[in-house]
Amino acid sequence: ADAWARPGSAAGGAEPFPPESILSGLTLEEMSEGSRRAERIHARLVRLHAPRRLVRAKDVRPMLAEAAEAPFSRPGWIYELKYDGFRLIAAREGGDGKKPHLYYRRGNDSTAVFPEVARALGALPYWSLVLDGEVVVHDEAGRPSFQRLQKRAQLSRAIDIERASVEMPATLHVFDLRGFEEFDLRPLPLVERKAILREILPRAGPLRFADHVEGKGKELYEQVHARRLEGVVAKKADSPYRPGRSADWLKMRVER
Repeated sequence: ADAWARPGSAAGGAEPFPPESILSGLTLEEMSEGSRRAERIHARLVRLHAPRRLVRAKDVRPMLAEAAEAPFSRPGWIYELKYDGFRLIAAREGGDGKKPHLYYRRGNDSTAVFPEVARALGALPYWSLVLDGEVVVHDEAGRPSFQRLQKRAQLSRAIDIERASVEMPATLHVFDLRGFEEFDLRPLPLVERKAILREILPRAGPLRFADHVEGKGKELYEQVHARRLEGVVAKKADSPYRPGRSADWLKMRVER
């Protein structure tokens, strides 16, 4: 049993455990037969006319959200939770010999701070990936705890970090995919990037797909407010990935 073990199911409820590995995201059958998932994704990216060029994590600044004046619902927009954590770029670049690396928003390397996230990234069966997300540490109720995350970030001794990775495990909620193997996904619409992202990530473990709702921003905001969460991020469904601040992404923070 590890830090993610739960009695009965992966979610602590009636839903059965997912059959995929929490590290590679593959089933036992896919492992034994050889996964063809990468081939399917390649074919899809060719159909979408994704440019064939290798994306490196440090070559592009993160896309950032502007502040919204008020919560809103609008067709053509998707709405995600705003996680109370640190922005993190997770990359495995250039082949099996390359180790996974994690970078904060300003480019500082944080791989050693979150070894459980780095291990999960290294176990994915793809030779090059650049993921964009928010790293958090959840409390007992499943809410992101910024206080716990700060404690993790302040640790420096390897033994303390390894102990904390079990006692206060970090989770990277991944909301975007910049690069997949030899393809650059940044020009593609956001919903296409997220559809591929959903396919490559395991359904449980340290790497989680940041899900969204379509068109119902006010309703999601009301639920977030009632649960005392951080807020909501609204994104244009067809937006490409552009570095720097953009009105295509708008953050709606809950007032406290």
